[in-house]
Amino acid sequence: MKKSVVLAIVVVYVFAIVIVGFIGIRMKIYNPDVNIETIICETEGYSEIDEHNGIIKRNYEKNLAIIIKCKYLPLDANQFPKGYPFEYICDEKPSDYKLTVLGDGTCKIEFYRNCTCDVTVKAQDSHQVQLKISIQIMPNDDEMCEIYGILC
Repeated sequence: MKKSVVLAIVVVYVFAIVIVGFIGIRMKIYNPDVNIETIICETEGYSEIDEHNGIIKRNYEKNLAIIIKCKYLPLDANQFPKGYPFEYICDEKPSDYKLTVLGDGTCKIEFYRNCTCDVTVKAQDSHQVQLKISIQIMPNDDEMCEIYGILC
């Protein structure tokens, strides 16, 4: 090959590397992956123990049902492979309570007697942040009187 052809190929090669370098520097990601960093429980009666643990205490009454409602931060999190942000996990005890996941992303726990239920709210993204909620159902005053044999 002639010197002029080789020189032209080298100039075009260097020019292409420089142009791609500048264009590559200015590229932006238009749809970034944002994962859940924090889960916040908005259920009535919820008390936070620390960032990843909380407790709910209630007195037992007939047909007691607690709806666990949580939200996540940052609000622009978008990585939910199963279509909803949370998974609710608990040790199912059919004689004590029943957990049902509702269509709006909350969960309902129906209690049949006084007991303790530990629910783990787990994010459905790659970070898998979780919040553990201990729900304590205490006997109401009438049951306490029966248990301890006191007149109320």
